[in-house]
Amino acid sequence: MNSLPIRVAVRAHSKAHKSGHVAQIQTALDGCIGVCAQKLCEAEAMVEADIEDILISNQIAVSPFKTARLTALLKRAISRGKTKKMSVCVDAAEQIRELGIASANSEFPGGVGAMIELDVGHNRCGVDTAEQCLELCSAIEDTHGVYFAGLQAYHGLIQHVRDSGERARMSKEICEKVISVKKFLSQNGFVVPLVTGAGTGSFLLEGASGVYDEVQPGSYIWMDVDYGRNPDTKMLFQPSLFIASTVMSTAAGGSAKVVLDAGMKAIDFVSGPPRLAAIARGNSVQWLTDEEADTYMCENGGDEHCILTHTRNTTAATSSSSPTASSLSLLQLGDTVLLIPGHCDPQVGLYDFFSVLCPAASIQTEREGEGGAEGLLELEAVWKISRSVGF
Repeated sequence: MNSLPIRVAVRAHSKAHKSGHVAQIQTALDGCIGVCAQKLCEAEAMVEADIEDILISNQIAVSPFKTARLTALLKRAISRGKTKKMSVCVDAAEQIRELGIASANSEFPGGVGAMIELDVGHNRCGVDTAEQCLELCSAIEDTHGVYFAGLQAYHGLIQHVRDSGERARMSKEICEKVISVKKFLSQNGFVVPLVTGAGTGSFLLEGASGVYDEVQPGSYIWMDVDYGRNPDTKMLFQPSLFIASTVMSTAAGGSAKVVLDAGMKAIDFVSGPPRLAAIARGNSVQWLTDEEADTYMCENGGDEHCILTHTRNTTAATSSSSPTASSLSLLQLGDTVLLIPGHCDPQVGLYDFFSVLCPAASIQTEREGEGGAEGLLELEAVWKISRSVGF
């Protein structure tokens, strides 16, 4: 992120990784001022990682249990002494009331920020009109221990619009609505201290608009198949999150069709199938070029199976122990493959740990003229993923 032309602050979204360790790297080395969390369990992990500024960029449903859990989170932040700011998105007065209860019961220093979510086109959470925002501002003003933190203006659907021109047009409409609401609130005595939002597909647009004060990219840290379909986004970031699976059967179609031992229990297919990135055999890892990867198709084979089909067979064969460009279709029993997930956020939620692999630099080699590379990967670290059922 430090190398990109971003004019505003970056608040990385931790829902993409759910890892306190990754968040520490983002805030210490990647220039991020803090993080977003989409669920209380994610916010709990960020507090344990001593992240100073946390925004729960979602509404916490009104219930005694969840208010108690938020209270416990705030008390834990106090006891650790590192998290100084905690804000939560709201779109109803009842949510503001619960924030007040949690703030009072925890005695969180400075109170809890209420970030009013403005619906800017996703038609999901958030209020639609400036008048509704004004009502919530008044409710915040009347609630002890809660302060107006700003406007959350996030449009999730725009992130996956492939055409950059259309995405820019939609971003302009978002900004126009935010400007209108800010003006209305100012005319009625409420200055908007902060506008936040945007994601990996649009953060450069909103960041350059002059309307947003911070942006919330999350998936950028891993990338995935879906974001890779945005040509401009693909140029900015490279995939770094992979699912490791093993060839368990070749009986169905020989080298042209193999079955992997990772099905729906291990791969999230909701956002589309994964994409083959590399093949490992013995001590060698062969990274595929985009052209080579395009000749493979992953299909959902059920709970425990993924079907990998090679759509364009090569005619050359080799007896080499490591796969090469001319033998990529010759997958064998026991070969390991690395798959890029369809969408990283739900994919991460299926696992408990990241295995951090790094190239063994001393033996890394580049295939001349073809863009791929082969070599060893070494396990450098294991990072915990803090996932939880429910909110």
